[in-house]
Formats: sequence, structure tokens, C-alpha cells
Amino acid sequence: MQAQKGLQYPKWFLASNNYLREKWRWKTVRRLKNIILMLEWAPGAPSITEGVPMQQALQAALRACELDGAHQSLEEHQAKGLLECLHLSTAGPPMASVPGDLASISYMLERSAPVCPSQPGRYFCLVSLFEAEHLRALLHARPAFRLGIALRAPTVFEGQALDTSADFVAGPAYQVFAAEHLCRFANSEASFNARELCAVDLCLANSSHDERHAWWEQVKRCRRRPQGRPVPTLPVAALLIPPEVRHKARLDSAVAKVKATLRRRRMSARQLFGQRAGRGGLYLSTADLTELLQTLGLSDPIEAGRLALAASRLGGGEHAGVAGDFMNWGGGPATVSLAGFLKLMGSVPIAGGELEDEEAAAIEIPTSPGECTQETAMKLDAGRWSMRLVAHTKFAPVWSSVRVPGHEARPFCIWRAEVRETGLQKGFRNLTGMKSSVKQFVLGDIGVRGLDAPARGLVLQIKAAQNPPRGKGLNLSLDGWIARFLPRPVAYRLVWHDRRGITSKGGADAGEGLYVWRPVPPSEAFVAVGAVCTTDPAEPRGVEVRCVPKTWLVRGDTLGPALWSLGERQEVRVQDSLMGVIAVPTDNLRYVPSWSFMADRFYTGT
Repeated sequence: MQAQKGLQYPKWFLASNNYLREKWRWKTVRRLKNIILMLEWAPGAPSITEGVPMQQALQAALRACELDGAHQSLEEHQAKGLLECLHLSTAGPPMASVPGDLASISYMLERSAPVCPSQPGRYFCLVSLFEAEHLRALLHARPAFRLGIALRAPTVFEGQALDTSADFVAGPAYQVFAAEHLCRFANSEASFNARELCAVDLCLANSSHDERHAWWEQVKRCRRRPQGRPVPTLPVAALLIPPEVRHKARLDSAVAKVKATLRRRRMSARQLFGQRAGRGGLYLSTADLTELLQTLGLSDPIEAGRLALAASRLGGGEHAGVAGDFMNWGGGPATVSLAGFLKLMGSVPIAGGELEDEEAAAIEIPTSPGECTQETAMKLDAGRWSMRLVAHTKFAPVWSSVRVPGHEARPFCIWRAEVRETGLQKGFRNLTGMKSSVKQFVLGDIGVRGLDAPARGLVLQIKAAQNPPRGKGLNLSLDGWIARFLPRPVAYRLVWHDRRGITSKGGADAGEGLYVWRPVPPSEAFVAVGAVCTTDPAEPRGVEVRCVPKTWLVRGDTLGPALWSLGERQEVRVQDSLMGVIAVPTDNLRYVPSWSFMADRFYTGT
């Protein structure tokens, strides 16, 4: 090991001279031992027990659980995580339930003092394997004089002593836990959970993150095998990188994730914001934006809350100056302006640039519910746009049960209508500069008993009416009207999956299966009438499925029998009124509704 500046470890954490001999420093770089052995030594009578200041312990637990700045309500799993980091239990009296906020946890800490206890007169010392062998021989010899020692192997017997002397008296469990994971940190290990991070962070409180990082990197270089993963991606980064740097990296990562999802779904950030604010809406509350981001795929409310708060600060929203207050929805929620949200989305570039297609340019802010009801009203005589449910005969296979054991007698497959233009059609249109006057969209995938493609299925067709009403209406092109009133799903939620199916000869080896997804409409004014299926756990891409206004539909009772089943609430049933479109379960999986269009040919648009 080369000479370097040491860290300020606790005074009770030591290392034997033989563990790393001083004379090695100037001669060579030594690799670390593959096994860690530690001596716990209590030389005298049990000493007094000291604790960590309550606020210091709570802040360390918040950092370890990635809840920095939270000071209002907590979800149950968040509260349990904090209690575990602080070595507090909710089992039995006096704590009958999990606390719901930080004030309750602080009260528990006051009643449980000392917090994270340790005994200054109890020492933990790293020893060499040679020393450990002699110490164990001494233990078995049972000398007449006092020893008060325990030999531990933290990476082998975590929390348990390898051997103890007859007069050994155990100390605080937290101190043993912290010492064992300090050994792992000293050995440049990178994998730590939140509870372990909290303990090590408290023990190294007198050393800055930069000092820890430099020391840890120097030790890591002593390993024989190269360590290729960058530090920011490792769990140990919480101990090595300052919180503000980690928060910036997390925020940039979340922004990039949102932008990539928007681009994949051919949406703009302005469109996303307007889904909740309505046309002309310039402000949202942080709670509304958090919920909106969660529908986009940010399932973690903390991650979505950080984005909402960051957008509020950039836009100068109300109450936006409270540092880290991403969970404070109760005492005066912050407001997020459209300008602040767009500025946040523009702070992180993504590969391929921003979305600039015609559909995004045709619409700046999605419609409000009232305007949607008026514009999408069904008319049987005349309207600006002609809507039809047309039969389609061209399909592409999605999934087949041909190689699923035990189902040879009842084969089943899933198909998807092909509505995309062929290369020749698109090339001719680009050459002539003509825009497509007819659009067709998929309502959902089609389930069929047997292995043959369906004879026909239904797709939704829209085109400009021959005799539109006078005036310009909303002054939208066909693409702009579709983007606003036949929107794409904002997300896909996995309902259930069956890994037994394949799609090709090599599918079984690749582990492909059946994944059933529920398209999530942008608002309650729209409905996704059919499910979308894939053969891998990735979210569906490139599917021309659209959500339709709820005013066009009526609940039906046209569900066929289950064509494929894994048990209760995990089955494929089709809607006969939609020519075999797979019914999509509700979000809570309580029932599977069927839908029917009120008319198969009608007009809409003002």
C-alpha cells in the first residue's frame, strides 16, 4: 500500500501492524486480503454507552435511503427503511404501527436514546490471518488470565462471532454491525445497502466525501483484478460523492429518461405538460406534475417529485425556495410553470436531438376535457372528419403457443394488424410531396384460436369529410387533430406475463414469452379498448395504437371464453364486437370490460 492521507475512523476501530506493515509502504503496492478477520476486545469492565446525536443519525439515514430533504409524510416502505437504518424496530410495543412522518420518527429516537450506541472502551481491530490463527489457539487454551475477546470474520459470519473467550461479554449490536461494514469499506468493497451505508457514513462523519473518495480509490487500485464500473454507478457512491453532486446526476438521469420516453412516443414536453394543465394552461402544482410523470413511467414518486420540484425552482414557482422540499405537498404546494418545465427538459441533451416531427409541431397544448367532448361529438350526417371501422386483412404474428408444452391440442396465437405504409408507398409520397389523406390505427392486438392468421379484423380509419362544415373549426390539420383527439397512450403497464411461449424457432432459447400490456390513456376522457402484447419485458414500441374518446363507446357484454390462461385474472379474452381485439383488464385487475362503438360509421369535428 502506498503512503496516503488516512481517514478519521472512530477511535475504537484499529488495525494491527501486521495487517499492513509499515515497511511495505515504500517498497511495493500490496493487494488486499481476500478474507477479513477482526478482533473484538473489551479489556476492562463494560464501559458506558454513548450514542450519536439524534439529528445527525436521522440525516445519515435520510441520505442512505435517498430521502434527503423529506420532512413531511412518508410512505410505509420509506418509513420502514429509515427505521431499519436507525436500528429501530416496529415489532411489538411500544410501537404498534409504522410512523407516517419524520416528526414521529424523531419522537421515537428521543424515546430510544442513545441512538446507534457504541462503547468507547470496546475495540475492533483488523488482524492478519496469521494473528487470527494464534488468537484462536489462545482461546482454546483457556488461560487463567482475563481475555475478553471475540474473533469475527465479517464477510463469512456476518453478525456472529467465529470464536469467543469464556469471559467475553457482548456489546451493543449496532457497534458490531458498524465495525463489520467499516472493514468492508476499508477493503474497498462497493456493494452496500441503505442500512450499511448509514452505519459507515456515521462512523466516517469527520472525513469529507472527497477524502473518502481519494482514500477508497487508492485502496481499490491495490486489487489484482481491474474494477471497470465507474464510481457514480456503484452503491458506495453515497459515501464517496457529495450529496449535491449525486442529486444533480440523479436529476439529469431522470430528465434523460423522460425525454427518451417522450421521443419514443412522439410527444413533446409541452404536450405532456398540457395533458394536465389543459389548453392555455401555464401552471401545475408539483403534486399534479409528479402524478403526471409517474404515468409516463417514473414509478418512483421520489424521483418524479425531484423533477417536479426542480422545474418549480427553475420557473420561480410559489414556495419553490424550500430546499429539498420535494415531499411537502401538504403545507402550501409549490407551483410549476410551463417555462420552468421546458427549461428543465432542455437542460439535458439526448442522442438524436429533440422531437421535431409534424405531429409535435401541429399541437402545442392538448385539449381540455370540455373542448374534447364538444369536438369529438358523434354526428351521423356531417362533420369535418369521417370516421369508420373498416375490415383489415393484413396481419403480422406477435406470439404463438406452438411450442408450449401441454397445449398442442388447443393452439392459440396473437396477431397485429399492419397499418404502416410500405417503403414503396412512403417513397412515392415523399417524392411527390403529397400527404396521406387517410389514416388507419390499431385498436389492440387480436387473439385467435388456432395457428392461422385471422380472416379479418377491425381498424379505425379517419379521413377528411367530403362536405365539411363551414369555417376553419380548430384550424388543425389531419395529423394535428389526430394528435389531440386520438392520442397515443402515455405509458404501458404490464398486466401479466407467461414466459412459456415463443415467436420463432430460436425463441425458446432466447427466453421469449407472452407479455400483456395495458395502454394508459392521457386522461379520463379517453379509453384504450384493446391490450398490446410483446414477447419481451420491454415496453411496446412502434405500435400504431390509439386511445379513443370515451363518448364514442358503450360498455358491452361481448367477451368470448378464455383463449389462454395462467389462472384467475391472468387470461386472454377477446371482444367479439371488435372482431377479436384482446380485452384489456382494468388497472386493478378486478374485471375485464368489453367495449363497442356506438356506430361503425360517423362524423366528428366542428
